[in-house]
Amino acid sequence: MSSNFSVPLKAIWSDYRNTLTMNVLPGEHTVETTVGKLGKSMYKHVSREFSLQSLELGTIDMPARYYPDVDPSTMLRDCGHSGLTVVFTPDPQTQDLIKTELARNAQGPQTYVQPNTTSTASSSSTANPPQVTMDSQLKEMLASMQASMQTQMEEMRVKHENIRVLNDMAFKEIKTVRNENERILKENGSMHNKIERILKENGSMHNKIESMGNQNERILKENERILKENERILKENGSMHNKIESMGNQIESMRHENERISTKNDSLHLDNERIHSELASVRKDLEAARNQHTEDVEALRILTLSLVPLHLRVLLDRARGRILEHLGHESWEGLRSTRSIHQLANEIFNSLKTNRVSYSPSYKAIYFLCSYNNIRRAGNAAAHTAKEEEVRHAVQTQPLDSQDREYLENLFRYAYDGNEV
Repeated sequence: MSSNFSVPLKAIWSDYRNTLTMNVLPGEHTVETTVGKLGKSMYKHVSREFSLQSLELGTIDMPARYYPDVDPSTMLRDCGHSGLTVVFTPDPQTQDLIKTELARNAQGPQTYVQPNTTSTASSSSTANPPQVTMDSQLKEMLASMQASMQTQMEEMRVKHENIRVLNDMAFKEIKTVRNENERILKENGSMHNKIERILKENGSMHNKIESMGNQNERILKENERILKENERILKENGSMHNKIESMGNQIESMRHENERISTKNDSLHLDNERIHSELASVRKDLEAARNQHTEDVEALRILTLSLVPLHLRVLLDRARGRILEHLGHESWEGLRSTRSIHQLANEIFNSLKTNRVSYSPSYKAIYFLCSYNNIRRAGNAAAHTAKEEEVRHAVQTQPLDSQDREYLENLFRYAYDGNEV
């Protein structure tokens, strides 16, 4: 994916003047590839600063450390706007190489001061020629560079450590404040719920008091109504007495009717007993018929199982007949001749495959057909009259997970032109 922001980069070699800063578009580069390119730029920069014209970049090794500490396979865009700082630390071999180059560049033709030939004899002594050397300067320069690099690395480490500590403290403070805010919000919510509950209870109590006042008024009115109702009931009691006498007469009439209905129920009970007796006889006959049907079904199943070997023999003979037709032989004995079962199976399988016969059986099925198996032993000459559906049913009686079932299904498709069991 493309990015529309640039990542700031900083490369530090040993001192301030050898610090490179730049902004690059991250693209699809990883930190490792970016550091490699940044290292080449640093090598050229160092060579130019120290005038190391003959320094071969491919021969020096300066390990790099990343700030912040990221995995080399990390994508550069993941560094974000905070950027990436790379510190290159030259190893001893690189330091010796740079030292040698600096010494070589520093050495020139030695200059000697000739003695003054016009001086007097008393001043005829000659001065020693000065010799220019860069060893001390080189050592001071390397020491200064190492000290500067270590100081910068230490400052960066302290800075990153302080930032990490501040971040941790800020994170903890934020977490504490967030927890406190959550607790206050929960307490406020709880107080709000309590206040609402109290207000609802007060409203409920007020409603109850009003309800009780209304109920008392209603009770008073109800008492007045009951009093009037009692007076009316007393007046009606006289009328009710006459009605009760009338109801007594009706009850006596109903008692006589109940006696008549009881007599009718006794007659119906006798009829029910007779019907139950007849139903018991019918159930007995039905049970006998059911037992006879079960015996007939079992006999039919035994008869069907006895026909299975015959139908399977039909399938084997029909498959052999199809093979004789496809291979052009008159009899199975003529086809077999002196061949062994293995040779015969190979011959049939290869011939069917060569002739591209439709629904050709597998090698194992052909081997099963050529061998004298239990299915052939159980057959007899009457099996040749079985129909296709009878043969299919015979194959279906074999266990699904047996090899015989697999071979028989294979031979069935071959013998009946691809029809499935």
